[in-house]
Parts: sequence; structure tokens; C-alpha cells
Amino acid sequence: MRPLPILPIELVEHILDHLSNDSHALSSCALVCRAWLPRAHFHRFAHISLPIAPPLVSSRRDKLHHLIRQ
Repeated sequence: MRPLPILPIELVEHILDHLSNDSHALSSCALVCRAWLPRAHFHRFAHISLPIAPPLVSSRRDKLHHLIRQ
């Protein structure tokens, strides 16, 4: 069996940069090689959003307010 060719890390980083909008591909790449992990995580977690449900929060507040008034 032939050994796998070693790619320069600059080339791998360039490839990962092109995958920056594909979170599934970046997650897969992060599992392939330890050297790929930092760049894959850089793109994967560049933007994090935390969903907040204001209607849920306000409904709980309204229920609490109603209980307090009773």
C-alpha cells in the first residue's frame, strides 16, 4: 500500500476557507486531521447565534404577574 501524499497546510487552509459557508463539511474536516481542526473551527464558529424566544419570555412574565396580582 502506498503512503498518502502530504498536503501543505497552506493548501488545506485554502480549501477550508472555500468551505467556510458549509458547516457540515467543516465539521467533517475537523474530524479528519488534527492539523485541520483550528482552521475548520475558526470558520465553523465564526458566527454563533443564540435563539431567544421573546413570546415565551413575555408569556412567563405575564403569568408571573397574574399570579402575583391574585
